[in-house]
Amino acid sequence: MEKRCAMDAISVLLDSDPHFYIDMIQPLKSGIAHAVSVAEDGVLIHFDDYLWYMMAKTEERALTMARIAREGMKNGEQLCCHDNVALQKCAEIVGQRVLPIPVVLSAYLSDKPFELSEGFEFKPMTMDQVQFFADTYTNFRNMPKSEALENAKKDILRGVMYVGYVNGEAVGYIGTHKEGTMGLLEVMPEHRRKGYGTLLEKALINERLSKGITPFGHILETNVASIALQKAIGLWVSDQDDRRIYWMA
Repeated sequence: MEKRCAMDAISVLLDSDPHFYIDMIQPLKSGIAHAVSVAEDGVLIHFDDYLWYMMAKTEERALTMARIAREGMKNGEQLCCHDNVALQKCAEIVGQRVLPIPVVLSAYLSDKPFELSEGFEFKPMTMDQVQFFADTYTNFRNMPKSEALENAKKDILRGVMYVGYVNGEAVGYIGTHKEGTMGLLEVMPEHRRKGYGTLLEKALINERLSKGITPFGHILETNVASIALQKAIGLWVSDQDDRRIYWMA
């Protein structure tokens, strides 16, 4: 039954916009999220103990799905709305009291892998690098050290972190978040402005393609440099169609 519901959800999303909803389609395909509510004009999916994604074409559907999400949400879970249909009312229903955070979606829509620079190696991050990861990742810096270390361990154990090497030296790393978005990118200070950020993302895209996964990401609307990087690499970015996704934290 759950598999059937996921297939129905994927069908609705593909018919609506296969590019803009790839961040819902791919998790349903890979089984890291499940469909909670499916209708011709909307889909609601859930990543267990973490996150809800919603698309709705009408205000009525948005409100219905927001109520379902509110009833099922646990402490700390977030809701992510695609497009701004009934966004304000949705926020009121779910009980959020902060402004939604707008992001754009990027996706690599080709099946052709990138050619990487000779001498560049891309390997899975190992547990003996956990302290290195915890100490250097920018988004861990404001956390207590114990929390940063625990988060670093979880990401490595999920098997989603990769390190780039040049001449045997680690120049940076990249990975995917729990919902499948590309991110967790960090280039070591002494190796910045050498093109390694681009190289790391291309290598991760190749890795995702090798597993039959369409690579995609979420980028803060205000992160102009990162959006420009995605376009330069060759990813489709939703701001080209003036469309946004809203994280309601």
